[in-house]
Amino acid sequence: YDFFRRTTLHMAGELTEEGLAGQLNAALQALCVVNRRATAQRLYAMLEPEGRYCLTTLLCPTDRKRLLKEIRARLKNGLPCRVVSTSLIEAGVDVDFPAAWREEAGLDSVLQTAGRCNREGKYPAENCIVTVFRLQGQRVPAMIRPNVDAARMVMDSFADPAQPDAIEAYFSFFRAVKG
Repeated sequence: YDFFRRTTLHMAGELTEEGLAGQLNAALQALCVVNRRATAQRLYAMLEPEGRYCLTTLLCPTDRKRLLKEIRARLKNGLPCRVVSTSLIEAGVDVDFPAAWREEAGLDSVLQTAGRCNREGKYPAENCIVTVFRLQGQRVPAMIRPNVDAARMVMDSFADPAQPDAIEAYFSFFRAVKG
């Protein structure tokens, strides 16, 4: 586990959309994954125009592919690149950001977002922070509520929620909640 660890999870608690956008704008390159398309669109509108992207399922596959090519080029060349996305980026998309933010979700989703941060292992894990947050005034979608409850339990109980024992506890708790 220590050999493959490339990020550090940080629980930020509750953030406003404006506060989150400020954190993203302060980073040269950042990925932010949220649970709703409307949230992604609002955050995107608050980002600095240069190098900002919004990826949701509202884009057709051709446009997503084109934007991901641009994003990879900006990341590689050290240019400003701030991406707000729904969970679609968690499914097999090969990008490598130095920092990431993830709205509360199941631990599996949080770890998928972490997999888009320091993917190539260029930096020490302590320098590549994946910030987990909840947005002020937003309710967790009912569909993922059990996942979030299980993830909160693990994040409250383990110093490193990405360690193997924490992942095992998450799935055990999640199965009990779903059962």
